[in-house]
Amino acid sequence: MPQIDAINQLKPDLVVHLGDQLLAGDLDGWDDADSLLRKLHPPVVTVAGNHDILDSRSRSVYVERCGPTFRSFTQHGVHFVILDSEVRDEHNRLLLRIDDKQLDWLDRSLASIDGVDVKIVLLHRPLWSDSGPVAVAEREAWMSQVHPLLARRGVCAVFAGHVHRYMKFAPVDGVHYYITGASTTTIGDEEALGDIIHFCMVTVSDKGWHVDIIRPNGIDSDTVVYYEHLETPGILHSIKAKLNLAGDENSGSIELAVTNSLNKPIEVSAAPLSVPNSQWCISPQLQCTSLAAGETGRLIFNGTIDDLQDQYPAPQIAVTLAGAESAPVTRRVSVPVEAFRSALCPKTDRPPDELIWQTSATLAAFYNVTAQYHANCPTEVQLVYDNENLYLRIRCHEPHLSGLTAAADRDMPRFWFDDLMEIFIDPRIDGRGYYHLAFNAHAVMYSAHMNGRDDGSQWCPECTVQSGRHDQAWTLEIALAWASLGQPSVRSGTQLGLQAVRNRVQQPAECSQWSSTFGGNHVPEKFGTLILE
Repeated sequence: MPQIDAINQLKPDLVVHLGDQLLAGDLDGWDDADSLLRKLHPPVVTVAGNHDILDSRSRSVYVERCGPTFRSFTQHGVHFVILDSEVRDEHNRLLLRIDDKQLDWLDRSLASIDGVDVKIVLLHRPLWSDSGPVAVAEREAWMSQVHPLLARRGVCAVFAGHVHRYMKFAPVDGVHYYITGASTTTIGDEEALGDIIHFCMVTVSDKGWHVDIIRPNGIDSDTVVYYEHLETPGILHSIKAKLNLAGDENSGSIELAVTNSLNKPIEVSAAPLSVPNSQWCISPQLQCTSLAAGETGRLIFNGTIDDLQDQYPAPQIAVTLAGAESAPVTRRVSVPVEAFRSALCPKTDRPPDELIWQTSATLAAFYNVTAQYHANCPTEVQLVYDNENLYLRIRCHEPHLSGLTAAADRDMPRFWFDDLMEIFIDPRIDGRGYYHLAFNAHAVMYSAHMNGRDDGSQWCPECTVQSGRHDQAWTLEIALAWASLGQPSVRSGTQLGLQAVRNRVQQPAECSQWSSTFGGNHVPEKFGTLILE
């Protein structure tokens, strides 16, 4: 790997891996992870990541292979402290804070160190930052409980990974904070926001310490992305895109609402992007506006499409802000479309055989959640029904079957890091209660009755499932009893809300949906419709 070669050329005294050696908790991946790290010439120290530790079992494996999840050591005149950000309570729920046991140990550990000027803390999740997946409460816990201790004991710097970006934070009480989680992949392609492939090189000498950012094309200062200087993220992520089509009209307006939350003016420009296979015609090719401090502006485009059934892939518009940062910052905005997806499900008088499957309804056009592009690996879901059951035959094309992740039992929460097919059924199409099924490639099943929220109640459906692997694909054949869906009898013309979702784990990992929600999977108002013939 280029990054490993670059590190070896620099000949550091120590390499720190800030977590996530595994892909989605796959315990079978440890040998590959070890083999990769052995290519590094310097000694390697690891930190436990959220993909390494998911539960008590994976924690035991991590400790056996890598040692204690929190520990300290001194090397070359630098004292290192490793913290565990993956601690869970007795219900296997993440604490998202440093627990009391670690806090007590941390204070004693730092107090026992004499004659060491450089002290560095390492952990996986940046618990001090509310700019990523950490809520305000977790940041407050860090700043009130951990940070004062670090400042009092003379810690110089804290490094975390997890977020696939680079970011430096302003020093607080002499403690410098860094996020460095993008050595191979980034969140997006906005360099001004930290989307840069990199690793950090920390140099310690008798003159002090400093950090360089090593990138494939050169070396940058550690202030290349400075959190307190980033004023555009809030503006970019608050942009609202709306498509206005009147009834069955094939044309309408696309409206982008942009609010300038800064105390200075900015320039906003927007340009439609060329989206492969998209049938949309968007004009004009450029819209611009100036926004005073606190002002909200709207950029209007015209959108036309020949067939309303061809709204996927959705329109994409590049929005660029100038005047807030040292360089313009651009974000790709996906326009939510209201494409109605439906399928006619034929009836059979017996459990389906190959001949019957040839007449089935087939869901084949799967897109990413924002309908930007077709799934990289195709998926087909076939459906037929009889008076007792709804039958599904699913084929997940997979060119690398050896890389499938599938547990042999329903070990939560590791199950959700498997390659999965998820089926959502809303029998009344009212969004107030729907059923959720998930299956991995070993036919292990999860089921829940969702009462209009993400946390479902227990549901034990009458359902049989068989899995198979052949012809560069893994398959499922499912028979789900209508009675389990609260439908003791069904008739021609019955309509049900339906969503099919595939979660592919290995790279390029993706979540693809039959009916794009422009958000999560649990969005029943965006489900498609299954119509029984």
